[in-house]
Amino acid sequence: GGGDKPDVVVNVEYNFLKGMLEGGDVADPKSPEGYSEYPGNANNLILSFPSYLAAVTGPTEGVVSEFVNPKFKEDGVTFKKPTRLECMMQDYPQVLKGTEDSKKVGFTSVAAGLCFSPVKNATADGAKKQKEGTHPAVAFSGESDQYAAVAMCLRAAGCRVQKGQVKTFLGVSMESGPFLVVHPAVCCQPSHYKGVFVGGDKINILGGSTLIVKGKGKLVVESLKLDGALIVDTGDDPASTLTIKDVVVENEGWMEKPIEEGMPSAEWMKMRGYFMERKEACYITNLPKRGVGKFGVSGPGYRVDAGAGQTAKWMWVEEEPKEEKGVMGFGGGSKDEEGETVGCSPCNVM
Repeated sequence: GGGDKPDVVVNVEYNFLKGMLEGGDVADPKSPEGYSEYPGNANNLILSFPSYLAAVTGPTEGVVSEFVNPKFKEDGVTFKKPTRLECMMQDYPQVLKGTEDSKKVGFTSVAAGLCFSPVKNATADGAKKQKEGTHPAVAFSGESDQYAAVAMCLRAAGCRVQKGQVKTFLGVSMESGPFLVVHPAVCCQPSHYKGVFVGGDKINILGGSTLIVKGKGKLVVESLKLDGALIVDTGDDPASTLTIKDVVVENEGWMEKPIEEGMPSAEWMKMRGYFMERKEACYITNLPKRGVGKFGVSGPGYRVDAGAGQTAKWMWVEEEPKEEKGVMGFGGGSKDEEGETVGCSPCNVM
């Protein structure tokens, strides 16, 4: 603030910050690599509703100042695209100035991989940005970062999660795998993972694997080795419990494959530059199937290929699954060679 002006904690937009730093008004600490140590801002805001209501119904009526931020081509003169009049949600603290609530504004810093991976650029633009040393912010990078965030949470819970190989699609290079999807009904925040994946380092996920976990029932993973694809569905009953212990899954799994020229593909696949080839997968669930009860395995086209205590291998034997976007949204029924639903001996369902 300075003088009679009240202090305020507020985000400074990059286009304003650059001018302040170049003008020498603000010191810009540099890391040994030469980068600014000021954190980036993902604009994830947490508001107090009573304070917000008071702000939008008070003297300012919640109005914040407007500005324009034109984007120019390399010549610095020609507009890259039409500019627009904007006001920023992160300027909200400005309407709190002079109130007690203005003293309660703060910020926290979180690793970008856990909170921010925008998908906003055309793929060609993203490839260019990556060559220039910045994040590409395209479909491939966004999906890869989402999987990586789940891997970070699993490692924090003590699990052994290997890194996948780096692959390049449409000029963008990212880590490919493991492909990890944990639905929010299972784990809604990082601290929940330790209560689900309780086995810690007894849970080993190899770098090219796929793990999808969903359902409203309670899941407890005590020990697991995954080298391939595994889909776990705890069902719709919150009172049920599915325990996975001493399970080894080894199959050919799922993997990203480039879209070849002339190959028919949907728009969401074209912007990624790849599709998910589903070869083999294991499906573990406690959904009752034809009187078998809670102890069972389901999924279109699977059969168990091992006995109790042996490695469980699951193979396509029936119809292919319907096309889905990414690796989510799997389901169906499982039968053995006689057409009966089968149980999974290495899985303990309580």
